[in-house]
Amino acid sequence: MLKKWIKHIVESNSYFGLEIYESGGEEWFSLLKVEQQNGELEVALELTTNKMNEVMGHLDKKSPLFLTLNTSQVLKKQVANDTEGNHELLVVNAFPNLELDNFYYQIHNNHNKGLVAIGKKEYVDWYLEQLQKLGLSTFSVALGVVPMEHIASFLEGAVEGSNFMMEFRDGRLANFSSGAETVDKTYTINGLSVGNKQLLSFSHILGHLMGASPISNLRNKNTQLANEFKNMRFFDVGLKAAIGFFLVLLLVNFLLFNHYRKENEELQSSLASNALQDKSLRQLKERIATKEEKLKVLAGSRHSRTTFYLDELGKDLPHSIWLAKMEYQPLLVPVRENKPIETRKDNLQVSGITNDKVAFAVWSDNLETQKWVEKIKIIDYEYISNSSANFTVNIVLHETVQ
Repeated sequence: MLKKWIKHIVESNSYFGLEIYESGGEEWFSLLKVEQQNGELEVALELTTNKMNEVMGHLDKKSPLFLTLNTSQVLKKQVANDTEGNHELLVVNAFPNLELDNFYYQIHNNHNKGLVAIGKKEYVDWYLEQLQKLGLSTFSVALGVVPMEHIASFLEGAVEGSNFMMEFRDGRLANFSSGAETVDKTYTINGLSVGNKQLLSFSHILGHLMGASPISNLRNKNTQLANEFKNMRFFDVGLKAAIGFFLVLLLVNFLLFNHYRKENEELQSSLASNALQDKSLRQLKERIATKEEKLKVLAGSRHSRTTFYLDELGKDLPHSIWLAKMEYQPLLVPVRENKPIETRKDNLQVSGITNDKVAFAVWSDNLETQKWVEKIKIIDYEYISNSSANFTVNIVLHETVQ
C-alpha cells in the first residue's frame, strides 16, 4: 500500500506516450494516454495529428511523458548478431565508421539478429529541450522501433506500425522494414485494444511498468530524466499533499483545542460556582453553629437558674398576685440578621396580675430584701379594672448568687 502511495506521488497513475514519426515527407505526432487502475491498464486516449498544439491540448504536465523518436533522423538497421554480447561492436557492424560518442543508440537483441537504432545526441537533446520549453518534462526517451521488443510476446505474424512493418514469430522479431505507408489498424495486446499508430508508445510505457529497459547508452540519460520528473512531481504533488495534510491536522487540532477549551471553561465556571456555593454553605453553617452555641449557652443558663428563681418567687407570693410570665436575661433588642444577640445580663423580668395594690407593694418591698436580688424596678403598672392591674417588674440579680 505504501509503495503504491509513493508511486502515485512520484509518477501518478496516468502515462502519456508520444511518438514523433515521418510519413509522406511530413512530421506526425501520435499520442497515447493509458491509466493504471487496480493493476490494470486502460487506454484513455489515442490521437494522431500533424499539429503539435493539438497534442498540447491533451497532455497533462504532471504525468510522465514517454517520448519515442522515429523520424528520418533516427536510423534503424537489422543485422546479424554474431558479436557475442559486445553491444558496441553490434552498433559498429550496423553502422561502420560511426563516432559512438556523438550518438545515442538502442538495441533490440534477438539472439541471432539485432535491431539497432541510432540518433545524434544533439538531435535527441534538441527535441528534449523543445519539449521542455513547452513546459513538458520527458520521463523517458526511446529510439526507432526498439521499444517493440516489450510487446513481442503478445504479437504474431506481420504487424504494421506508424511507418514501419515488423514480423514476429514465436515472440521474436523475424523481419523489419521502415518507411512503409500503413493504414489504421487495431491490435489486441493481452485483452487491450491499441491502435497501430500508438503501438510504439504503448510498448515504451509497458516496458517501464515491467521494469524492462533496452540495451542502450541512453540509460543514464533516461535515469536523469526520470529523477528530474520525480523530483518535480514530488515537490509539486507531495508538497501540496503535505501542506494539505498539515492544514487538516491543524484544523483538527484547532477544533479539538476549541472543544476542550470550551469544556474547560465550563468546568472552571462550574468549579468556581461550586466553590462559591461551598463557601456560602460553610459560612452559613458557621453562623448557624455560632447561633446554636449561643442558644445552647443561653438556654442552658436559663434552664438552670430560672428554676431557682421560680422557686424563690413562689415562696412568699401573695394570693392576690398571679404571675403570667418570667423572662430570664431578656433581650435588649429584637433578634436581627447578621447581628449579635444582646441580652440584659443578670436581669429577671416578671409580669403578672394583681388585685391588691397594697399586697403588691409589700411583695415588691420584701422581694428587694432577698439575697439574690440587687434591686427591683417596676417597669409597668396598668389598671385593667377598678380592682386589678397588669404589672411588669424588672429584678436585677446578684451575680454571686447561684
